[in-house]
Amino acid sequence: MNADIQKEMHFYFDERAEEYDDFYAGKGPAIQHYGGMYVKDFAQIAEVVSEFRGKHLIDIACGTAYWSQFYASACEEVTCLDQSANMLNQAQARIKDQELEAPNLIHADVFDIDLGAAVYDRAFVSILLNHFSREQDTAFFARLKQILQPGGELMVVDSLWNPRRSKYRKQESIEERGLKDGRKFRVFKRYMDQGGMARLLQSHSFTIKSLYVGDMLLAIRAVGPS
Repeated sequence: MNADIQKEMHFYFDERAEEYDDFYAGKGPAIQHYGGMYVKDFAQIAEVVSEFRGKHLIDIACGTAYWSQFYASACEEVTCLDQSANMLNQAQARIKDQELEAPNLIHADVFDIDLGAAVYDRAFVSILLNHFSREQDTAFFARLKQILQPGGELMVVDSLWNPRRSKYRKQESIEERGLKDGRKFRVFKRYMDQGGMARLLQSHSFTIKSLYVGDMLLAIRAVGPS
């Protein structure tokens, strides 16, 4: 994945911020064939996320902070980080509408900001790792180990690779995504099945604690090195 694709992806997600929550309603450019299955998976994963308790959670690439409504009450403090200003605006609106306790909102790319050392005991990432190249995997987990406390926990929610999805997608490719106004963008996507995602985490010294595998999504809870 070259720098031009990375830049285009960032711009696409920033421009899509007002439309992004369609995803959680089973709509959108990547899931039109299986919307109902996504809605079912989101409902099941919400129960898993609500049990992700900790003192200080960081939601990396939080987007519109959809998952905050489930984990916020289980954590003493929450920090939401995203590279998109428009996404954070949507996150702020959700927090206000749902009267959630206001988290710390940080406008930055996780690779470009100093988040301190051993600050957080929980990290949450949703629909992020599948957009990383293998080189970015290495950089991300190095950063994660830096900011997490020893034995801190990670929860990953991401798209699931399976025979059902293979009818419409390649496992690794540059996909075209569109907005409602007709504009098209290129997005890198690397789908993983449950085994692939588990191996990725284990290769970076995270131990799998629990695993949910749905029709189109998976959720993994893992413990980092002590």
